[in-house]
Amino acid sequence: MAINFDNTNVGSVTLATAATNTTLQFPTALGSSGTFLTTNGSGVASFTSFSPTFTGFTTSISSTGIFATTNRSNLSVATLSLSASVAIVPRGAGSVLASIPDGTIIGGDARGAVTSIDLQLPGQRTASNQVAAGFNSFIGGGYANRVTSLGTRAVIVGGSTNYADGNGVIMGGRNHTVTNNSTGSVILGGMYNQMDASWSVIVGGVGSTAWTGNFTTVYGSENFSSASTFGQAQTRFMCLTQVANANANFQLNNANVTTSGLTTVTAAQAVFVPTNSAVLVRSWVVQRRNTPVGNRAYHAVSLFKRGAGSVSNVLNSNTVYGTSGTVTSWGYSGGFVNTTSNTAAAIVNSTAGVASYVCGHMQVLDLRYP
Repeated sequence: MAINFDNTNVGSVTLATAATNTTLQFPTALGSSGTFLTTNGSGVASFTSFSPTFTGFTTSISSTGIFATTNRSNLSVATLSLSASVAIVPRGAGSVLASIPDGTIIGGDARGAVTSIDLQLPGQRTASNQVAAGFNSFIGGGYANRVTSLGTRAVIVGGSTNYADGNGVIMGGRNHTVTNNSTGSVILGGMYNQMDASWSVIVGGVGSTAWTGNFTTVYGSENFSSASTFGQAQTRFMCLTQVANANANFQLNNANVTTSGLTTVTAAQAVFVPTNSAVLVRSWVVQRRNTPVGNRAYHAVSLFKRGAGSVSNVLNSNTVYGTSGTVTSWGYSGGFVNTTSNTAAAIVNSTAGVASYVCGHMQVLDLRYP
């Protein structure tokens, strides 16, 4: 066999000396495109295709039968054990992703150092920012879902066009919004629902809203964000609790129980009454104090309405179910409104200067009309 050199006299080949003779047998034909030269360890070289291997895994391709049109690449655990776990562990503040960020609607924007899990597949976006951008956030799949950088520990399990700007949870449905007031809250389903309260639940329906009131459960159907305004309604349930205080009044409102010495509606926490709507507030209340011992249980109802102007109170009723001990000056004072903020709340009287408690259950029925 001859070794031929061209006569350009350009470049050089250096053959290093060795203590022993070395024999290298080259293949008899050229390899195909993409192959590379390997040796069997005994001096015999051949062209070989690249076949990546993973320690503990086997790879294969399924391209027949049901996979004839859409092939499937398989990565399987290679182990003698009957059971084996698989862990995908990012480094540092890296994330686990189902698409490669490319700044487009295909892969989405870069997640950055957010330690998130984003399983929304490539091409399932209408904007590049529809990604899990919040620290420790999660998108389980679906279409056009987005967690913003403010959505720390936010979760969107699935659905479409859902938006999380706080650390609440959206289980499914579409066009839901979780604001940054929604710590520990969840939207279970439906569409066009908005969560703006902490530790609360929207069960479903269309356009239900939990407004800044904590510990709220909302049930609704065909509500405030739908195209029609006729007969829209939603029901909210709240658990009312209050530590001991010595104020003359308690405000039963959209954010649990607020203490106040006067019958003044705390606008930032009270029930908001939209234009062309009526709000019915029903409260089942227990009052108690330890010294001197006193207990009272009653059911109170207030109805508020608002047209194009300010909110007004149109109905108050109160039924006492039981009284024991000393309950002087206790009872339901009535429904009060704040016409500046168009909010409303039920006020409970107490004995000024004597520490007492209020707890119970409140139901708010929102109704809008044309």
